[in-house]
Amino acid sequence: MKFYIDKIDALKELEHSIHRFCINNEDIIWHIDSLVETRIDNLKKLESYFQSQLQIAEENKREATANLYSCESDSYEDEDGNSHGYDCSSFMEVVNDCRKKIEKAEENYSIYKRELQSVESSIFEYHPSKNRFKATLESENDVARDSLTQIINGAEDYVSVSLPNSNSNFPGLGLTEAVAKIDPTMIIAATVGVAEIIVVSMFSFFGLGGSLFSVSNKSKKGLVTTTFTENGTEHICSELKIEKRETGNIGKIVSVNIPPSLQSEKIGKHLINNMEATCRANGCKEISGWANSANVDFYQGLNYQTRNDIKGSGAEVFKPLDSKYSSTQNNAKLAFEDANELSFKNNTGKQEVNPLHIISPDEINEEKFWKQHDKDGLERYIDQIEKYDKCKQLLKNGNTIEEIRKSDFKMAIAYDNFVSKGDTIRLLKNGDYYKINGSGRHRVAAAQIYFLRTGRAIPIEAEITENR
Repeated sequence: MKFYIDKIDALKELEHSIHRFCINNEDIIWHIDSLVETRIDNLKKLESYFQSQLQIAEENKREATANLYSCESDSYEDEDGNSHGYDCSSFMEVVNDCRKKIEKAEENYSIYKRELQSVESSIFEYHPSKNRFKATLESENDVARDSLTQIINGAEDYVSVSLPNSNSNFPGLGLTEAVAKIDPTMIIAATVGVAEIIVVSMFSFFGLGGSLFSVSNKSKKGLVTTTFTENGTEHICSELKIEKRETGNIGKIVSVNIPPSLQSEKIGKHLINNMEATCRANGCKEISGWANSANVDFYQGLNYQTRNDIKGSGAEVFKPLDSKYSSTQNNAKLAFEDANELSFKNNTGKQEVNPLHIISPDEINEEKFWKQHDKDGLERYIDQIEKYDKCKQLLKNGNTIEEIRKSDFKMAIAYDNFVSKGDTIRLLKNGDYYKINGSGRHRVAAAQIYFLRTGRAIPIEAEITENR
């Protein structure tokens, strides 16, 4: 599809209009919040009035009751010496009248309490929607303005170098062609409004009962959907939006829905870990989402912080992420793009290497790749990388591998698989980056995915051949 514009200023006006639209809506939200706050304050001020009316009615009743009792207790003697009581009917009427006033005051106070609860309930329901709307405004404002800025910059650059003669009949700037000449990648950014998403298509985990489960990740226009298939039926487990910002990508948790058959398996933390892995793969500086009051503790247990707390409703939960996975991978691929492998002759021996600086195996997303050596696939390799790291820590603390082998045979085997046996990981080194040269694809990929899941990069030992 081709677009033509006569004036770039029209795009600038559109950019400004989008920004003003979002700002105006934020002002409206602020105004609504102000009205809501005033309404609640006024209602709460009325509570003391209704309480005082009830208190006055009760005090009047106590006084009337005391007067009635005094009247009924008092008596007088007639001329014959006979004792008589006074007529207390007027006092009784006053007591009955006070009782009615108390009932009315209680009724008014009850009506007030129901009204207050109704308003508070409406506000409780309003806040999540308001926060989602504000998040949408912020997101769409950033995405739309970022895309328009790229288009405007590209168009202006094109005009500056390719403006036709003023005498020619020019129907307008062919924007698609213009931007493509400056930066072809802008066409994609302008079309979908988001960066290209890196997705680890398969994510597996052990449930509470020890069973192995797998979910699939798919991306479309910045939204990563995680699904679980059971008996031919596909369940959406979670949705994550990757938002491109000038300051860095942001991961937004849109939804988390655990299929009924997995609710007893306690898989919520695995779904969150899966979304965090996607965020780290795409260089997100943060992941965040809205959690109601019942779920805030769950996120805090996963090291999330809170902000924008709303009492009785919930809070925005977030976790800072320090991930340069995507940019590091790009740098590694560029380092080897024009490298002549015949120049890699300087063998420097075994070294510990940051797995993020190694170009990922092409098959990292393929299930058959992970099940090539083990039916449990990736999870077995993840277990191996964890045990390998623990074993290294014990060795640093003075334990010997023989001692570790006696106390935890599987841990020693994991260490052997990475270090001691003949199947050493072999890498080519060019500058600060590496490429697999033979053995080690599964172990490298496992260490990289372990980082995406946990944020921890565990150095792995490899034999290095360096570019002279």
